[in-house]
Amino acid sequence: MFEFFHRRPYLIYSLMSALLFMGIYGLITMPKNLFPDVERPMVIVMTQMPGATAQVVTSTVSKPIEEEIARLALVRDISSVNMANFSIVKAEFEYDKGLNAAAVDVNNALSIVKGKLPSGASPAIYTTGSFTLPVDIVTLSPKNDLLSLGDIRKIADSFIKPALLSNPQIGNVEVFGGYKSAINVYIDPIKAARYEVDLNTLAKTIMAVNKDMPLGFSKGENGFFTLTFYGEANQVETLKMLFIKPNLHLGDIAEVEWGSEKRFSGYVGNGNEGIALSLQRAPGG
Repeated sequence: MFEFFHRRPYLIYSLMSALLFMGIYGLITMPKNLFPDVERPMVIVMTQMPGATAQVVTSTVSKPIEEEIARLALVRDISSVNMANFSIVKAEFEYDKGLNAAAVDVNNALSIVKGKLPSGASPAIYTTGSFTLPVDIVTLSPKNDLLSLGDIRKIADSFIKPALLSNPQIGNVEVFGGYKSAINVYIDPIKAARYEVDLNTLAKTIMAVNKDMPLGFSKGENGFFTLTFYGEANQVETLKMLFIKPNLHLGDIAEVEWGSEKRFSGYVGNGNEGIALSLQRAPGG
């Protein structure tokens, strides 16, 4: 073997040049990823079943879903967590399946099994992996008194988040730190009782203004009920003049103000209170 290559030096040079060329070509064309997806594709099916015990959820929701998913190709493992009102089914697939194909197959399986589920069940599909972890967190804080944290939260929700999501490499952006803009309706329970206004009826009446806007109730220390309406500032006057009963406006039994929802979270970055943006990469991004 040695004599063969020793008598043909140009062949050695050619082979070395070919290997060098293939190495440079592979370095240039080979895809590079700082955060590669190394986990097997996993799809989670979460189902709400209000009023059901863990045993009922297991037999009527989780079991039919597991049996249907088990028919899919390249399924590696299926497990479930069952609790009162909730079913969580996890399906792990082989690498050859791919995350998108796994999600599509699970969605098709749910379409088939939906007729076997109870009428109140509402399954939802989620994909999970290392891409669900944040790759960066950005803090936004006001430099002066011209902007408040509420203003920055509004800017982050309305402008910065949509702009970041337009990048295909970014899968999701979570904004947190409190100060989410909302209309607060402070309901006086004494006035509500005087006019015989039921709080549930009141909530339904306000939801009729915009059915897509969620509502939230909380009770303050002064006895007032606070109803949080996630609308816009220009809807304050509209809500004040909203008829709850004939000749009774919402403003007659409540104070309607534009502000922010009750804070349950906060964020401190670089020693200053601020609004944080958690950036998650897209699968394969």
